Amino acid sequence: MKLRLALGLILAAALTRLLPHPMNFTAIGAMSIFSAAYFSNNKLQLLAPAAALFLSDLIYNNIIYPQYFDGFTLFTSWILYFAMAAMMLAGWLILKNGVTISRVVAASLTVSVIFYLVSNFWSWYAFPTFPHTPAGLAMCYAAGIFPFFVNTILGDLFYSALLFGTFEWVNRRQFQFGIRD
Repeated sequence: MKLRLALGLILAAALTRLLPHPMNFTAIGAMSIFSAAYFSNNKLQLLAPAAALFLSDLIYNNIIYPQYFDGFTLFTSWILYFAMAAMMLAGWLILKNGVTISRVVAASLTVSVIFYLVSNFWSWYAFPTFPHTPAGLAMCYAAGIFPFFVNTILGDLFYSALLFGTFEWVNRRQFQFGIRD
């Protein structure tokens, strides 16, 4: 039951990317730390959120925004998956001794910083928007603070509270009514 619940929550979180939302206000960081906290199987820790993200990417890239791509698009940004793996590792390190509110907040803020650093570095490196100099990198990071980084923090905190809170609430309700795994 707990495994199905956790998988369902991750899928639901990934699908929220398809709803209208402010830029970077997504559940990607929350999915990463949630997976790291509740899946003991290392392969499942990586596979569950990556598969959910991939599914939402397929819909996002081919149904919602196909005009931005040349034909059917399987995969668009490997850097997002790299960032997700780094966020899962951070989540695992922070939450390996148990899930508490303070650890979830710390993990949420940490993954927000990881995503900001990785995604802005990639934007600077891959696109000619900013000069490929240390000053250009600094400009890229500065330009990404509002609204991107702020929305990433708010989204990670919101979705972490939603995922972890829902999981714990459902598990306590099951225990209260004598439902076992």
